[in-house]
This record gives sequence, C-alpha cells and structure tokens, in this order.
Amino acid sequence: MRNPAALLALVLVSASLPSLASAQRNDGARFSAYFALGAGGEIDVETDGPFGFGDFESDLDATLGFGLRFEKPIASIVSLGGLFEMGGYKVDDFDREADLYFDFDVYAKIGPRLDLNADLDLEVYGLLPFGFSIYRPDDDESDALFGLNFGFGGGAALYFGSFGFFAEIGMRHRRVYDEQSNTDIRLATTQAMLNFGGTIVF
Repeated sequence: MRNPAALLALVLVSASLPSLASAQRNDGARFSAYFALGAGGEIDVETDGPFGFGDFESDLDATLGFGLRFEKPIASIVSLGGLFEMGGYKVDDFDREADLYFDFDVYAKIGPRLDLNADLDLEVYGLLPFGFSIYRPDDDESDALFGLNFGFGGGAALYFGSFGFFAEIGMRHRRVYDEQSNTDIRLATTQAMLNFGGTIVF
C-alpha cells in the first residue's frame, strides 16, 4: 500500500474490531429470570377504626419468589428497565399458609461493564427499583391490598458471549393499604433480598 496513513488506519481499525464487537454485545437489550430470596425481616400492621385490632409487629420467615426483568443500556454505565416479581410471605409462629406479593417496578442499574477478553465480560452495578405492589392474604374472605415498594442493592454479573449469570444482595420495602368495615389497614414489610439468575443479551 503506497499511503502510510491509510495503512496505519487499516491496522488501527483491525485491532479495534474485537472491542467494537464487545461494545455492541454490552449495549444490547437484556432479559433476565431469577430466584428472589427474602432473608427474614419484619412485618408491621397498623389498623385505625371501630373494628381495628391495634398495631403489631412480627418477624418474617425466609421467603422464596421469582422475578423477570427487561432492561436496555442508555449510557456507558446506566441501564433502565422494568421488572415483575412474586413470592410468598410467611409470618413467624403463625399457623397459616404464605401470603403472596406481586411487584411491578421500573428500575435503574448503574455500573461499568468490563471486557475481560473476547468472550468474557464482567458487570458490577447498583440497582434501584421502585414501583407498584399487590399483597394477597391467604384468606378467601380478605381483599388484596395495594401500595408501593422501593429498594436498593448491588450485584455482579459474568457474561459468556450473549449469556450471563448474576448474584445480587439488597433490601426491599413494601407498604400496602386497604379499608374494610370502616377500618384503615396499613401493612409494611422490610426484607433483605438475595437474587440469583441468568440473562440473555439480544
């Protein structure tokens, strides 16, 4: 090749091809499925009205649930997405089946995505979910309670090409409300959360 500048440009472009492919892989939309484990925590119940039974607190047993998430990177270290989670609460020393919760959230994920080699990426991040919650008691005569949830946490994901595995630890707070027989009911739960799952990058 007669032009040295053109030759240098060709070498630089060729050398950058693996990193460009990694960047495209990192910037793809992601779908995740995971187990959501609640590590104990507390439940607080408040009632106001003529048929209220006062306020009480109790410990929660460990809970098991699952979740689905979809997200899209919007900047080099920021992704936005939505999630659905469901699981079962079981109050310590109460002789009843688990009550169910359902979360519908938006979330932000903030953290770098590091290219370890051509086929291996590492992602370390913080997670901030916020959204709508439904609490369904294990009682056919009780209505569902509706409210909000928020949380925070951190995690790490290891990607092999378009497939990844991740682990997360954090906290989730849920607060729901209802009115029955002129009695206001407010129920709040706070739990440490452990999530384990897998991701597909599109």
